[in-house]
Amino acid sequence: MNSELERLYEKLKRISYSDLYKVEADFCTYFYTKSESNSDPYINAFLIVSNWRATSVRSGVWTFYEATNQSDIEKAVEFLQQEYEELSAMIKKGIHDYQNPAYAESFEYPEEWIEESDEIDDWIEVHEEQIDKWLYDSLIVNEKLL
Repeated sequence: MNSELERLYEKLKRISYSDLYKVEADFCTYFYTKSESNSDPYINAFLIVSNWRATSVRSGVWTFYEATNQSDIEKAVEFLQQEYEELSAMIKKGIHDYQNPAYAESFEYPEEWIEESDEIDDWIEVHEEQIDKWLYDSLIVNEKLL
């Protein structure tokens, strides 16, 4: 493990999962800047879940789904299905063809997509603590792999 990652883990281990926000962005930055790590299924899932939750809190998940590579989301869903079925199902629920010209040019998206994004945002709000705990615990569990 390199020294930068070791320092991040030292910080992580001094806080509880409820304070994850103090180091989460640093882990995301580290993962994004280490291009070889982005192909790792766990790191992809971590980044997807972190950004999905953060975008929901800031502007709503709709923005996340429009801006995020659908293939990366699908890989994260597949990875999460193994042990985190409810989280996986909620992320999967919002996957649609947002860039389809039939919708994107007119902004006349199907009403069910809008309702689903509201449902996902509500779910994230209710489960934010559990999401933080998953993110924190997953970093701890995967330390040796990184």
